[in-house]
Amino acid sequence: MYLIVLFFLLKQYKRSALFLIPMLILTIILNDQISGFIKDTIERFRPYRDPNISHLINIVRKPSGTYGFVSAHAANAFGFMTFTSMVFRNRIYTIFFLFWAILVGYTRIYLGVHFPGDVIAGGIMGTLIGWGMYRLTTWLENHFMANAKKTFSEKLPSRDTIIIILVTVVTILTIVSSVTKLVKYNFL
Repeated sequence: MYLIVLFFLLKQYKRSALFLIPMLILTIILNDQISGFIKDTIERFRPYRDPNISHLINIVRKPSGTYGFVSAHAANAFGFMTFTSMVFRNRIYTIFFLFWAILVGYTRIYLGVHFPGDVIAGGIMGTLIGWGMYRLTTWLENHFMANAKKTFSEKLPSRDTIIIILVTVVTILTIVSSVTKLVKYNFL
């Protein structure tokens, strides 16, 4: 799924994508590193490690981390969604990837590895970092690429949006089907 978005960044923005892609990667890295720092600072147990409720939690597989506030998955999903939605400026793309980011957050709660507050805080943090990185990208473009054609003047065509959505849906369905089979036969 990420690769198809990167492909359309390259297709839509050509040479400017060589600037956009590192900024998108930096958005993910920032979300991941800041969420890790917050987890180590706040030290709030994940639900399955909380002694008060751990007996109520049935998890599929224990993640390696002890602490869960804030959710890095939610932060990365919302950061990715915000940054790419602001670049592509396509309403259908934005709505679909907002739904996708919410779904990522929900799975973290469903799997028992995060409290709802962990996911909400991760979503807020990711959205703010995605927005901030987009603003930084446009500022850098305006100050250091003044002679170049403005990168974000064109919206992503609807045809390309539909292709991205179809590839994402097929990817999600494939993952769900594979995980279902793995759980059914006790491989997970």
